Amino acid sequence: MGHLYIGAMLKGAEGTLELKSVLVDTGVSYTVMDLEAFEKIGAFKMLYMINVELGDGR
Repeated sequence: MGHLYIGAMLKGAEGTLELKSVLVDTGVSYTVMDLEAFEKIGAFKMLYMINVELGDGR
């Protein structure tokens, strides 16, 4: 087993954000991204927000 990193491009109504190294976890239920990044490029509006806790308690 190893880690899988990809390049990704997020496109929104107000711009594009290129992410050079995104860690992919194929076993997750939710994808977590920085809200400020989405707002900056005018990406879709969130339908709802959930609270998640990382393995280290954050």
